[in-house]
Amino acid sequence: MMMILRFSQILPFALLWIFSFSLHVDSFGVSTKPILRINRVKCCWSAPTPTSSSSSSSAAEASTGSTAPSFDPKYYSPPDQSVLSRNGDNSASRITLTRFLSQYVKDHPEFEDLENILLAVQMACKTISSLVSRSGLAYSIQNDDTNTDNYNSDGRFYSMKRLDKLSTTVLKNALKFTGTVQMIVPEALETSEEPDQHQPGVLIAYDAHNLACLDPLDGSGNSDASICTGTVFGVFKRGNTVDFDEDSLLEAVLQPGNEMRAAGYCLYSSATVLVFTLGSSVYGFTLDPQIQEFVLTHDKLTIPKRGNVYSCNEANSEGWKDGWKEYLRNLKLGQGETKEKYALRYVGSMVGDIHRTLLYGGVFGYPSDRLHRPQGNLQLLYKSSPMAFVVHHAGGKAMDESGADLLDKRPERIHQKSPCFMGSPDDMEELKRYLTRLEGDNNNSNTQEQANTAAVNSRGPKPILGTHTSTYDGVTGKIRGVTLKLAIDMNGAVADVSATVSERFTCDASLDMVHRLRRDCDAVLVGRSTVEADDCTLTVRRVPTTNPQPTRVVLDSNLQLDLQQYKIATDGLPTIIVHAVKCNKDDDETKNQYYSMKIHDEFPNVSLLGIVPTRDGSRSTISARTMIDLLRSEFDIHHILVEGGPRTALQFLQEKMVDRAIVVQAPMTFKDGLPSNIDSITLQDAGLEEINNYKLDVDKVTCYSRPDLPWPSRLEDGNTSNKLESTVWP
Repeated sequence: MMMILRFSQILPFALLWIFSFSLHVDSFGVSTKPILRINRVKCCWSAPTPTSSSSSSSAAEASTGSTAPSFDPKYYSPPDQSVLSRNGDNSASRITLTRFLSQYVKDHPEFEDLENILLAVQMACKTISSLVSRSGLAYSIQNDDTNTDNYNSDGRFYSMKRLDKLSTTVLKNALKFTGTVQMIVPEALETSEEPDQHQPGVLIAYDAHNLACLDPLDGSGNSDASICTGTVFGVFKRGNTVDFDEDSLLEAVLQPGNEMRAAGYCLYSSATVLVFTLGSSVYGFTLDPQIQEFVLTHDKLTIPKRGNVYSCNEANSEGWKDGWKEYLRNLKLGQGETKEKYALRYVGSMVGDIHRTLLYGGVFGYPSDRLHRPQGNLQLLYKSSPMAFVVHHAGGKAMDESGADLLDKRPERIHQKSPCFMGSPDDMEELKRYLTRLEGDNNNSNTQEQANTAAVNSRGPKPILGTHTSTYDGVTGKIRGVTLKLAIDMNGAVADVSATVSERFTCDASLDMVHRLRRDCDAVLVGRSTVEADDCTLTVRRVPTTNPQPTRVVLDSNLQLDLQQYKIATDGLPTIIVHAVKCNKDDDETKNQYYSMKIHDEFPNVSLLGIVPTRDGSRSTISARTMIDLLRSEFDIHHILVEGGPRTALQFLQEKMVDRAIVVQAPMTFKDGLPSNIDSITLQDAGLEEINNYKLDVDKVTCYSRPDLPWPSRLEDGNTSNKLESTVWP
């Protein structure tokens, strides 16, 4: 009788094992081609019929063998009473993923059409887990002294490349054998657009109701070092389209993450964990190797409101924007909002790092890297969006580099990448304040990009290189539209010559004032040396604005800037390079026109403005008067803020092209100061007179203006009569 009981307990497991793993043998020990076609798997491992606690315990022992260890009740704890049943003695029933889905769709019939897809993903993940766990054995077969093909072009082993292909085939076949799902395989997508090298790409599957994007094995290059990898998937509503050709399918799947119906991932590590959400709660199932079933272990998973860990690749920090760098610096020093020092935990596998963040809290970030990956490294459609969807429904937040919700971002291409951050809600809110306000970071959301693009387009086409003559008459009393801002130390110096890194030395209140000036101008103008020293962005971040970001104008007479090294060319916002043109020399004209073509191809946001220089004795200079005239006529720029450096500022003053000036003096002295060569006499000679001076926190602010130009006396927001409500021109 005891033998019959044990056989009856083992039989369901044996049948399921045969269905799941009746596969041909290849170099990994398994194949990807099932012998039997399975439309829907309804087999599950359930608890014995409730009788008593002793009988339940003995049945559990019988099901696993007398030598198996006892099960931890917490491991199988199912607190969700709506989908789980309990025995009369309150001992928890085991619940498998198959059983969970069956009950879930009964309670939520609107998700019935998703059951087939999720069951297929479950089946594929079991097989991929086996492939990953055996990949080291396959490598040992391939890796011998007689095999000269062990390495491909970048040193990855042949067995890892094989694992990429196998995981894709496993997932494809699992979906195909549902009998209802069709798909486009990666090879079809790669004809028009290649994914990253050594990535299995993406599967796009669809049935009568849904569209699914699946990344078969993210981080596959880590498996040879036994580092965790993962499968990622997201499912969208298909819509009313009756038939799909390939082009319409690729277009229909380009949806923002907030349109998903379901998303999840499977982590292959010391345990295999499948985590997913159907748009409400998040559930985690762990693969029990003894019964080869996913068992509920994380019910209604919720991310902590805060953590004390950050995850990112700090090797890329030289190319990061200032907001993210400053945020991490404060976390490491214990100067964040919690005053707790955060620790770095970075696996290098997106699924692994985000899974840990989901369990323990903190922040995961993959920002842009202007030196190597200006758009980030994670594909929006089938990597970061599905993971963000899971994090969001676990109570966390996800955003892009502008602080905008990542789930609102619609991809324009299948393999489009995007910087992304996700994690605990309080940590993310703190990060958002750095991304949107700190000096050096770019407020570059989709809405702002569109506004800036429209502003550039409204200013007409880019100017054609050639001879331009000024028509500006310089009539007294006519507003030229030029404000000069100058920051100096107690000795009138603008920077420390001996310093290796340029640092801001004025107070926060002064910096806020400068951002208000930027907000109300059309363009911010600096010289080449300022860009090289500061790698400045010259955008508005510290004060509210509904205007497009100002155009950046850089005076670079000989086109010496290496644009790919600086944010003004790589951040996508409008920039104009003003340079000298010598049209009477064919070689110079050819050089400049070649440079113009190069900029247009690599930096579509950058325009060139060529101006014939004027001669002052032995020195050639670009006239500030001509520059103002051409910026107005060619780009519709009327109000310019000149921020430096000292040579550029002095040139505008000497030509008497400045309408008003603001000099900010900080209470400090540079060790080896670079003199500005601008003092009150210089400003008076430029036709300006002092109208007021006042303290702004610790700094002293002195305002100068043309006598015929009315101007408020203070540069602070406010409503009182002696304060400036805005810095707009009259």
